[in-house]
Amino acid sequence: MKTIKLLPWMVVLAAGAAQAQSDARFIREAAIGNMTEIQLGRLARDRGVSEFTRKYGEMMVADHQMALNELELIAEKRGVTLPTDIDAPHKAMVRKMTMLNGARFDSEYRQMMIADHKEDLALFRNHARYGSVEHLREYAMMYAPVIEKHLFYATEGKM
Repeated sequence: MKTIKLLPWMVVLAAGAAQAQSDARFIREAAIGNMTEIQLGRLARDRGVSEFTRKYGEMMVADHQMALNELELIAEKRGVTLPTDIDAPHKAMVRKMTMLNGARFDSEYRQMMIADHKEDLALFRNHARYGSVEHLREYAMMYAPVIEKHLFYATEGKM
């Protein structure tokens, strides 16, 4: 078996490339997440039966639109193009919710928000700690508490 010897500068370049890829992935996931929450929030606002679901949906639209706008500014400064639409798995989530009505919609939406915000919170906390781009770390630090608030409200079922 042949052993390959890596020079220190090769390790640094590889680590830098991996971190840049991580930053790009974070931007993409945050953008898609925000766009999805806006679409789902509009559905909740319009289709929700309970006052909680409707108000929560309004909050989702407002908070995630603000987060998306901020992310667009950061991406523009870095020369990064954000996705213009959500990906297939998130489209499936939205499609599923468009087929539901009444109390079933409210229940499924709330469960979806709990699961989604748990994942998002982990993503944002991780990037706030380990991201290599200062503006993205600051963005993640700024919006992690917002995501935590969304998770709390969804878990409690009241605002």
